[in-house]
Amino acid sequence: MWGNPGHLAEMRRVVEERRGQATPERGPGGEVLHVLVPETNKEDGTYDGIDWGGERVAEEVYAEIKKLEQEGRKVTRFSVTGYSLGGLIARYLVGILHQRGFFTSVTPVNFNTVATPHIGLPRYPTVLSSLFAFFGPKLLSRTGEQFYVVDKWSKNGRPLLEVMADPNRLFYQALTLFEHVRIYANAVNDVTVPYPTAAIELEDIFVNHVQDGIKIEFDEEYAPIIKSYTIPESTTRPPKPRAFTAQWFKELKPNRPLLPPALQFSFPYNVLTLRPFPSSSMS
Repeated sequence: MWGNPGHLAEMRRVVEERRGQATPERGPGGEVLHVLVPETNKEDGTYDGIDWGGERVAEEVYAEIKKLEQEGRKVTRFSVTGYSLGGLIARYLVGILHQRGFFTSVTPVNFNTVATPHIGLPRYPTVLSSLFAFFGPKLLSRTGEQFYVVDKWSKNGRPLLEVMADPNRLFYQALTLFEHVRIYANAVNDVTVPYPTAAIELEDIFVNHVQDGIKIEFDEEYAPIIKSYTIPESTTRPPKPRAFTAQWFKELKPNRPLLPPALQFSFPYNVLTLRPFPSSSMS
């Protein structure tokens, strides 16, 4: 939340630099990359909700396509990347485009999200997390309600994130049209969007990765990206510290958050519906 298009300036520069006008970087049909960074969702506008954000971006997409057509160019392939809240807006966006028949003439290619709370903002059994879960829906307006899955978005009272994870609804069906779906999650140190919700997982396998001896292989070109990891069949953990010592309190960190209310009562229906898609992790 609270972002603005300027936050993506460097990302846009790198994408255009690496995948720009050079012939070797063009699409299979000689397509030239054109990058659109939406302008309508920024700062206070991010309080309005995932759905309103998606509607706004859809209008920007159609306006940009119309502009390109007036210049004699035609859009034939489509990819989308969303960061944090932007990833949820992107999921809503592709549902709208699918409903309007956009993908009958435009090929959906890449769908990427980075540090996106796909199953909402989970609550850990800590005082700070409990305070965030209590005040978040109240202070963050419609977006906060949707983040914490306490909204009643559909006519029958289902939260928006639950609806978007339903295989029978167009939001999920739109995702299945893309050739590549990549989900990137911060493996550690992300207190806002922890690994389980960003990666659509029940367990935070990296919370004790050093003690558990998890073997991690990093991507050769982009070192912060985890290429693969291996969990040992058995782990030799040091003896448990004495109760109420400093080390004892340190090891109280849970590896499974409390799921948002809607997901607690309908597991595994809402959590596992996106698991057929591949996921990646970032350290």
